[in-house]
Amino acid sequence: MTKKRIMVVEDEGITAMRIQSSLEDMGYAVTSTVFTGEEAIKRTAEDRPDLVLMDIILGGKMDGIETAGQIRSRFDIPVIYLTAHSNKKMQERVKKTEPFGFIVKPFDERELQIVVDIALYKHEMDRRLRESEMKYRTLFENATDAIYLIDPETQHIIDCNQSAEKITGYTIKQLRSMNIEELHHKREHGIVSKIFEKVSEKGLLSGISGVNHLRKDGKLVPVEINATTIKLQGKKYCLCISRDITKRKKAEDELRESEERFHSLFEQASDSIVIFDAGTVRLTQFNRKACENLGYTRAEFKNLKLSDIEAAEFPDSISNHLEKIIKEGRDTFETKYRTKNGRIRDVLVNAAVIHIRGKDYIQSTWIDITGRKMMEDQLREAAITDDLTGLLNRRGFFAFSGQQCKLADRNKKPMSLLYLDIDGLKTINDELGHKAGDNALIDAADILKRSFRKSDIIGRIGGDEFAVLLTEPSESDIENVVVAHLRKKLKEFNIQGGRNYELLLSMGIAHYDPDRPCSIDEILIRADDLMYEDKRHYHRLIQKKGPLIKTGAERREYKRFGIADNCRAEIDIIGKVMIKDISIGGICLKTLQSMHNESACEIRMFTPGNKVLISSGIVVWSALKGKETAEENNLSMYESGLKFTGMKDSLKSSIEKFITDLSI
Repeated sequence: MTKKRIMVVEDEGITAMRIQSSLEDMGYAVTSTVFTGEEAIKRTAEDRPDLVLMDIILGGKMDGIETAGQIRSRFDIPVIYLTAHSNKKMQERVKKTEPFGFIVKPFDERELQIVVDIALYKHEMDRRLRESEMKYRTLFENATDAIYLIDPETQHIIDCNQSAEKITGYTIKQLRSMNIEELHHKREHGIVSKIFEKVSEKGLLSGISGVNHLRKDGKLVPVEINATTIKLQGKKYCLCISRDITKRKKAEDELRESEERFHSLFEQASDSIVIFDAGTVRLTQFNRKACENLGYTRAEFKNLKLSDIEAAEFPDSISNHLEKIIKEGRDTFETKYRTKNGRIRDVLVNAAVIHIRGKDYIQSTWIDITGRKMMEDQLREAAITDDLTGLLNRRGFFAFSGQQCKLADRNKKPMSLLYLDIDGLKTINDELGHKAGDNALIDAADILKRSFRKSDIIGRIGGDEFAVLLTEPSESDIENVVVAHLRKKLKEFNIQGGRNYELLLSMGIAHYDPDRPCSIDEILIRADDLMYEDKRHYHRLIQKKGPLIKTGAERREYKRFGIADNCRAEIDIIGKVMIKDISIGGICLKTLQSMHNESACEIRMFTPGNKVLISSGIVVWSALKGKETAEENNLSMYESGLKFTGMKDSLKSSIEKFITDLSI
């Protein structure tokens, strides 16, 4: 431990030596022993001792009191006086120099040590107190918040800092003459009084907002108050710190307005907005449109994960884009999602990573493009579909057939192509009109649809020309099987009636060998050549058979009779129907729904006497005949032709009588 350093100022040499010896015995270090005041000031400046023992009576121009005064004022070093004489006048002068002790000569060592120890300790405590006061004053004066020292009983402002001047507009002097309530509007006086009551009761209150300082110019300044109770010289005071929160409040108001605007935009957005945790993929936020589009309530939405709403069976699901979204920060893509009721919807997703409280989330906007996709599909289909027949047009047929050729090459699978042409279409157009010609094209298309599998590619590739690509031929004698089946369907159509012409098709079949690949055009050319051979053959048959255009009676095996008074019947598979016309071989019915070809059924016809005539039959054809506009419900009406089966002579006689009684 460093020894305390003491300077002795004594003009009597023996006394000075004795004091020095005693101090050193006590463990102190004597820096010097001087005899005059002038020398004492000089050595003090050089040695900077911790304590000075000063004799009041000195030789020279300055006595000890004057010398001690200069040492105290210039160097802040404590002084202990040594004297053998004292009077009242001298004592008054000594007091003014604020000595740290007084020793009367002669003295003993014990007295000297006590006075020196006390002086050094007191000076150290004074130094610390001054440093503490300086720190407090520095903090007090330089604080950015207004600080008030307030008497809790009277609420009078005892002291305040410069920041209080800035906030209130009053000077420190003016504030020291004011009561704290004067810095608040009258309507806040009650709140301020309660604040000080709580501070006195609890000793501390922090973060009190919602109050305002009333400035000298009348403006209100929002403040946050922190207050505590302190003791100064045995008395309680309230230390109140008021922080100007004008900027913070403005920022809070702007943030609140921004959040309200965001929430309004978020909720009123015309597209679905879904926010989910990037890690757990649990949905965290969603707007009104998302609830509407997906069919979930807000309560239900909170328990959902991304997997609950995405159509995962589709390869381009949202989950498959997560890695890219997180890596690149955003992504835009088309995908599908599933509603609560299981419907699949198309959606364009704009997704971006956002950070909330240090955690990654993905904000996604879902633009429903189901309507657009449907329109695109319709436009795409329209571009490859024949408007009249509903079959593929030439573009569509070549596009799909080209893909099948590539698959056939890869899988080494043979295929066959059927080329067809309607015989006599020009004659039908010329003699019966283009409406009849259109019907012939539609009828031909319907026969092809019913004759081939869904996997086969059927197209109308010209005015009266059709093509069928058989993608999966199963029989080795495919040509004979296909031709025979198609001829049968044509025959059934021509037998059932309903047209003023006979529908005839010429056809040719060419085969595709994957070992010798070629284009669809080449196959069509080969099939076209074979088709013209078939056409020449059928032209000869037609010349022998008779004209293509015939009356209905010429085309039927039995004469048909119209039935009066909307005679009704019942079919076991569809219920009540109306009879349009009837013959010995079959019956034509008006129905509200289509009947499947070759369906077997029981027919119950009601005679005028409510007798029931029962026969069995088979559906030969069924066609939509438009809407009955006279009907209140404007229902779609069909006509169906049925052929009687299992006819016995007794039933035949009953039908003949039925026709006689009811025919027009």
